[in-house]
Amino acid sequence: MQKIAIDSRMYNSAGVGTYLKNLLNQYAKLDHDFGFRLIGNPSELREYSYNNNFEIIENDAGIYTLREQIKMPASIGKVNLLHCPHYNIPIQYKGKLVVTIHDVCHLAMPQFVRKFHQKVYAKAMLLAATRKADIIITDSEFSKNEIMKYVKVNPNKIRTLYLGVDSDFRVSSEKENYILYVGNVKPHKNLKRALQAYSLLLKKGFDCDFIIVGKREGFITEDDELNNITANISEKVIFTGYVSDGQVKEYFRKAILLIFPSLYEGFGLPPLEAMASGTPVVVSNAASLPEIVGNAGVYVDPYDVESIFEGMCKVLSDIELRKELVQKGLARVKGFSWRKTAEKTLDIYNYIVL
Repeated sequence: MQKIAIDSRMYNSAGVGTYLKNLLNQYAKLDHDFGFRLIGNPSELREYSYNNNFEIIENDAGIYTLREQIKMPASIGKVNLLHCPHYNIPIQYKGKLVVTIHDVCHLAMPQFVRKFHQKVYAKAMLLAATRKADIIITDSEFSKNEIMKYVKVNPNKIRTLYLGVDSDFRVSSEKENYILYVGNVKPHKNLKRALQAYSLLLKKGFDCDFIIVGKREGFITEDDELNNITANISEKVIFTGYVSDGQVKEYFRKAILLIFPSLYEGFGLPPLEAMASGTPVVVSNAASLPEIVGNAGVYVDPYDVESIFEGMCKVLSDIELRKELVQKGLARVKGFSWRKTAEKTLDIYNYIVL
């Protein structure tokens, strides 16, 4: 049996954590000849401890730290392959390596990286990861092109594997009167302009709430401008704080629309998850989003508040358009499957180790 080590320390992180959880969940179900060494927090990974194909190795080293560079090689041990789901690879590791690079936002939009050392670290680690990796997995053709643009890697090393949609998402006919935003509050996510557009909706007479699935603390500390924008509409803007996966799915099901105005996105799971829930999406016409959403969304210019306002207004005002978007969205998500993502990832492991 071939042994694959997987850096699982980001299992409960947003984005990378979703990717890890769904891959490991599929690995536990699929028929294959691999054994997995999961490196991370045993309490987070305990569900895999009952499966003979999984071995859990404790490692509490924080990401982007010197400590991870010291502790990871010992945790990896003797394996046939290491898969890192992020570009923070262990530099001293000498074996076969698969790296998933979801995007190169730190390089493409450096204006949103506040600290100089973070820019330097991101560039250095991305260069090391692309150089050492046998295969690089990325989430979209957009991201593949961005990696080649900013890191100058051989395109033959890159494999585009679309992410999937959790089969637990369900459609509900019970809609509530709120616009939904799901994601973190980093500046490139463009929540600021979405809220400015929402303020215009309220002035136009639309009476709906704006629900942000995420932590208000991050909202306040990440961008002071956001706090100022919501000062006069604070009773309409609702922060959920931490919510379970089940609660997130409930928010998706009952929203009247999802707004996703990101300036830069390597893939963009929330629009797919909204479509799988029967919820129309208003998304930016930037980065990977047209590639992923296809004809199933209303597109807006993410740099233009008026465009974002008009996109949301269009969906809120037209019930027939909402019905059309729901049907197109449900058809679109059929092409995205975590099982397919996992199977193709296993094929890559086979390609490297056999």
